[in-house]
Amino acid sequence: MRQTTLLAALLFAGSSLFAADPQLLAMAPSDATTYAGINVTQAKTSQFGQFLLNNIPQNADIQTFITKTGFDPRTDLTEVLMAATLTAPAANAATQNGHPSFSSGLVLAKGTFNIPKIVATAGADQKVQLSTYAGVQLLTIDGTMAFGLIDASTAAVGDLVSVKAALDRRTGPGSAIDSGTMARINELSTTEDAWSVSTKGLAGALPMLGTGDSGSAVLQSIQQSSGGIKFGSSVVLTVQVIADSTQDAASLSDVVKMLSQMASMHSGTGGAPSELTNLLKGLTISTDGTAVNLSLTVAEDQLEALVKMAHGSGMAAATI
Repeated sequence: MRQTTLLAALLFAGSSLFAADPQLLAMAPSDATTYAGINVTQAKTSQFGQFLLNNIPQNADIQTFITKTGFDPRTDLTEVLMAATLTAPAANAATQNGHPSFSSGLVLAKGTFNIPKIVATAGADQKVQLSTYAGVQLLTIDGTMAFGLIDASTAAVGDLVSVKAALDRRTGPGSAIDSGTMARINELSTTEDAWSVSTKGLAGALPMLGTGDSGSAVLQSIQQSSGGIKFGSSVVLTVQVIADSTQDAASLSDVVKMLSQMASMHSGTGGAPSELTNLLKGLTISTDGTAVNLSLTVAEDQLEALVKMAHGSGMAAATI
């Protein structure tokens, strides 16, 4: 159980490693509220990618997993695409504590997968059921999570219903992601190393924001958001938010500027870390009609320092 669960977990962890491969997009659901991806090959060869790889903790379980399955996520993943649906909590959903949840999630990956070794490892696990669905080797864990080995270079992992639906789209007409969302995905995935597109505003997913507070009302006006990250000697983060109206966009821009200024004013002891507030000094905010555009350029060494601050100072530097 441990080895197969770890394989699925590593692919989910790799959902910070996404990309917009056409074959993967064809298997993605059209009703997802969020799509995200990264060109793993590009990201892991960047200076910041090397910094992260150099600081992956050594773990005996992971090494055993790599040996048994022949799959090393640090070297064998090349592209990953995630599609998820965020749903609002029910009116009396006490178990969610008023927070939204992901009703479905799917991670589609490109890379190198040693199917015989993975299947052999899974076959030794009593909690994993081996089957074939739509011509694909399917590994089901505890009847809920599924891992589909589509071929030696393509895999899908997620809840069982989502994985089976993805395999159906593979042999059918494919996904029907709307043209506007697809255009934004294609735009970002060709210019950015990592990207995300959200097709629903905060009002639908976070009803607890309410309408009484002006700040909440501004957040509720957000109908779409997207962004990307470009790695290099400097890391460039761009975000675009689409509001209901030009007035809402202007108000949203003002809110973001105010929050940035507040963070800078409360820097240091008892406030926001100075490393973070120094980064925010490079934040630019502008509006274009109903769109609010944010851009932040961060020197790679500054980003490393921020990560070290969050995870401890004993981290190794990048080696290129």
